[in-house]
Amino acid sequence: NHLSHDYSEFLRSKGLSKGSIRNYLADLSRFFSCYSSIFGTDFSPRIASPNLVVRYREYLKTESMPPATVRRYLATLKTFFQ
Repeated sequence: NHLSHDYSEFLRSKGLSKGSIRNYLADLSRFFSCYSSIFGTDFSPRIASPNLVVRYREYLKTESMPPATVRRYLATLKTFFQ
């Protein structure tokens, strides 16, 4: 996926460790999978909106995840959309 590759390069340029990059990419992959299952299509940055992040946060809360995990996933999206 070119988005993941571009994001990986961005993170590498920021000096993140390989482990951190791996975690960010896993979080992003989770978001892409969630998006595909909800909307039935692959994610495209052209259709990104603040509402999308709100919906993702609501979805994560239904998964009974610890608040720290939800914050981490949302932090990943924040850096991705920058």
